[in-house]
Amino acid sequence: MARKKSRKGSGGKRANYAPSPSEVGVRGRLPVGWVNISGFILFSIVSLALIADFVRATANSRGNDPIAILIVLGLSLTVVWLFATTRVED
Repeated sequence: MARKKSRKGSGGKRANYAPSPSEVGVRGRLPVGWVNISGFILFSIVSLALIADFVRATANSRGNDPIAILIVLGLSLTVVWLFATTRVED
């Protein structure tokens, strides 16, 4: 049985499945769109304030306040990550 000789195409279908340049590397982890950028900046400032309050609460030994601050800080950093990685749909 003879084999078919197939021509090699230009790029093939796999090229269509490649990720866009804005989703690769560092650019994939930065916010896109004014809403995501403003939310990223806002919650980053809130997270920095929570870190400062955690240090102050720990230094003053305010009981269980540092534990509550760490929980809220974790939630705030999660929101920062979501604003940074969520892509705006057209």
